[in-house]
Amino acid sequence: MKFPHSSIYNFENLFNVYLKARKNKRYKTEILVFTANLEENLIQILLELVSPI
Repeated sequence: MKFPHSSIYNFENLFNVYLKARKNKRYKTEILVFTANLEENLIQILLELVSPI
């Protein structure tokens, strides 16, 4: 089943959202931990967004 908004769920868009979210918070512990495994974390989020519930 293809979701109507699946075209907006791509790695590039997710990465841009990450950059906006970390703005002015770059050195906070939570951001550093998330960034340490950034690619894995973004892929996991992407999979959760596109997979059916």
